[in-house]
Order: sequence, then C-alpha cells, then structure tokens
Amino acid sequence: IVGIGGMGKTTLAQAIYNDQRVKQCFDQAMWICVSNDFDVPALMKKIIQEITREGTNVTNFNTLQEIVRENLKSKKFLLVFDDVWNDERRPDWEKLVAPLKFGQKGSKILLTTRMESVVDIVERVLGGRTKSLRLEGLHDKDLLAIFNRHAFFEVNPDDYFNLQEIGKKITRKLSGCPLAAKIMGGLLNNSLDSIYWNRMLRENISNIEHNSEGIMKILRLSYHHLAPHLQACFRYCGMFREDYWLRKDELINFWMGSGLIQLSANEYQRPEDIGEFYLGILTKKSFFELLLNKSTNLYEGYGECTNEHYVTHDLL
Repeated sequence: IVGIGGMGKTTLAQAIYNDQRVKQCFDQAMWICVSNDFDVPALMKKIIQEITREGTNVTNFNTLQEIVRENLKSKKFLLVFDDVWNDERRPDWEKLVAPLKFGQKGSKILLTTRMESVVDIVERVLGGRTKSLRLEGLHDKDLLAIFNRHAFFEVNPDDYFNLQEIGKKITRKLSGCPLAAKIMGGLLNNSLDSIYWNRMLRENISNIEHNSEGIMKILRLSYHHLAPHLQACFRYCGMFREDYWLRKDELINFWMGSGLIQLSANEYQRPEDIGEFYLGILTKKSFFELLLNKSTNLYEGYGECTNEHYVTHDLL
C-alpha cells in the first residue's frame, strides 16, 4: 500500500488485519512497525515476539533466523510491515525475507510505504511476486464525512447548515487526505462560528499538493491555533520514538513533573484531572489517537492494554 503521509495507509492495513474474514485465512498474524530504522535483527526479534508473545534474549542473527523459520514453516501467515522506508539496502531485505519463504503456501506480506522505490526493491527481492495499491485520497463525500465528524463533535451538524457549506469548500482544498480532514475538523471545532470558519477558509491552505509538505501546512496551522499550554504538552511528546505507546497515567505524570500543568483556582481539582482534560482536548483534535481494543497490540507487541494508551501519527 503506497501513498503520501496522512492518506490512510496504516488505517487501511489495520482494517484488513483486524477483519475476521482475513483472520480465518491464516494460522498466524503479525504486525511490525518498521519506520526509519531498518534494523534486521531488531525486526527479527519483533517477529518472534509477535509469534510467541514473549521476547527473546538471542543475539546471534543466524539463530534468530532459525527461530523464525522453525516457527513459521508449518503456518500460513499474514505479516504486516508498517511504514517502511528502506529502499537502498537490498542485502538487508534478503536477510529479512529469507526465513519467511519457509511459510506455507498462501502466506502473505502486507507492506505500507510512502515510497515507490520501496516497492521496486521488494519486487526485486521477491522475484516480482508483488502487487501494489496507491492511495490517491478519498472521494469528496467520504472526506466530508470525516471532516464533519470532527468539526461537529458532540453537536448536531444539522443545526449549523451555514457552516456545512463552508466546510464543503474547505474539504475541497484537502486533496482527499483523511488526516488533514481530521485535523482541520478538530481545529474548526474550536468555534462553531461562520466568521471563524470563513477566516480559516481564507488561510493559506491552497489545495494540498500530493506531498507531505502540503499536509504539513494544515498540521502547522492547527498546532499554531492550540493554546500555549497545550502546545507545550504536545511538544513534550516529541522526545518519544515513532509509534511509541503513551500510557495515559504515565504521560500525565510526566507533564506534571515537568511543570506543564497549569494549576486550577479550584482546590478540589487535582493536577491529574487537569492533565486528563488537556489530553482529552488534544485527542479530540486528533493530535493523539486513543487505542481502545485488542487490536492495539499492533503497535509494539504489548498485548492487551490494561490502561488507556495513545499514539501520535508520525507526521504529527
């Protein structure tokens, strides 16, 4: 699955991965977040963790390959590599794929990437046994539905007919990008006022070009319209690696310990409550995504979550 950042590659892959009809076709399903660091031994360890639900202390690469091969040779598997960037190191790809070739007939690898060059190198490694799907953006009607869900959160859109017309003009500028629609919707939810919405329509968000810089214009605009204390809390999360699970209570404690929580004049309102309120606003505006169900073990093989966890889109 190929497309620029924010087009919904991971969302589509998750929908496939979690579909019960798909699960019934495979003995084993595995989800691996790859991102920028294409470290083959580390990826092997992630695969082993997905298979066994346990980590491994093995450091010898040949042994890691053998463990993967032995665990998969009797299984038809689905393996998702999410957010792949390595389009240069073909020997690394060959080492990664070698033990996977022992899986049963019908095994599949599903890969998401922003780069056509990644597709090219994988095709060479696998001997051309690949198909690619390019995401070009959602149709206007579907994009508008996403935008409205965020812009009119907790209110009835039918009560704001004048804003709906402005919203249609705004979404036409977003080139079908679902992430941009979510972010702009969250920004406009700040004020359900036609003057504010028309001002955002006139902002410098000319039609998003089909590259990540176009989307970044929307993300920067939304960030700059956050209150300063929310900007500070969001900036704090930049120290965590991509796809990192942020546990709710841990994140709020970090904010508190760093002095980012503005204390309330209400003596009965705890800093923890204020931090939870901040996190709620940032989540409503799509700066964070709340991981709700068992499919959350997509993200780092953590298994079921016992506490609310949050993740941030890598563009954000």
